[in-house]
Amino acid sequence: MWYEFILSSISVICAGFYLTKYGDEISEKSGISGGFIGFFLLALATSLPELITSISAVVFQNAPELAFGNIFGSNLFNITILVIVDYLSKNGVFVKAGRENLVSIAYIIIISLLAIIPVILYINFGIGFFKQLPINIESIFILFFYLFILMTFKQSSEDVPVEKVKSGEKLLPVYAKFTLSALVIVFAGFFLTKSVDSIAITYNLGKTFAGSMFLAFVTSLPEATVSISAVRIGAIEMAVGNVLGSNVFNVLIVFFADIFSKRQILYLQELKSSIVTGLFSILIAGVCLYGIIKKSGKSKFLFNKLSGPSIFILIIYALGMYFTYIVK
Repeated sequence: MWYEFILSSISVICAGFYLTKYGDEISEKSGISGGFIGFFLLALATSLPELITSISAVVFQNAPELAFGNIFGSNLFNITILVIVDYLSKNGVFVKAGRENLVSIAYIIIISLLAIIPVILYINFGIGFFKQLPINIESIFILFFYLFILMTFKQSSEDVPVEKVKSGEKLLPVYAKFTLSALVIVFAGFFLTKSVDSIAITYNLGKTFAGSMFLAFVTSLPEATVSISAVRIGAIEMAVGNVLGSNVFNVLIVFFADIFSKRQILYLQELKSSIVTGLFSILIAGVCLYGIIKKSGKSKFLFNKLSGPSIFILIIYALGMYFTYIVK
């Protein structure tokens, strides 16, 4: 069980790193970086581990709690990556973050509410809509809202000229490596979700908590790598944008999980503890939003190492994991 978890985790981590590397290389060499396609490709590349493991949890393990724990647990963990960025940056992450990052956080909060509110209404009040449909109507709203975000991003972004390759032949090896990395994640993701499901049952952890803790940590490491690499070259806004863009895409995974689920995934009693993780993911995003609005710099009380919001982010993450565990 643990050997399976460790080996599959290493496979997902390594493949995720290479997937991000080749995805970035494709966007640069193809001349479609910058605006719409670049944003989508990077978010897809760094969030593919979450996508594959969440679908695997629903299809092979029949464990929607693992999927939701992975999705919102990853969103919780991703925001804590900004604490590392805050520590590594000279003036602090919230000082350097721009207007685009503010808009991204607002999108994260809205799209997260689209996924969480239906679960709250159904579990607590038995309210559901169009139950005869194969998937939740709210999942379709999530898809449409994500498409709206992409279109808005496309219209507001300015395309940066990129030197295009003369022949598609130079890109073929990169596409092949990107595809191979994705296939490794697909294969390892099956065993990863299987092992986490076994860990949750063996140690009575609760599947949402196991997904939020184990799956989320492993699948979020590509985002951490990209963000830390970005901050080391001084691209703070890029580091923040990678985390926030991945969080938006992560919630879209609810739509795909719903498609592969045998039941409407947002109307399941098993998702009770997922409400806690989801609400804490919104709360932690709100703290990040506050830090960017206030342009919070590093605090003298923290020896100029971290800003005040970073401390609150760490506290909220710890509380989120604790309450997810006790509500199991």
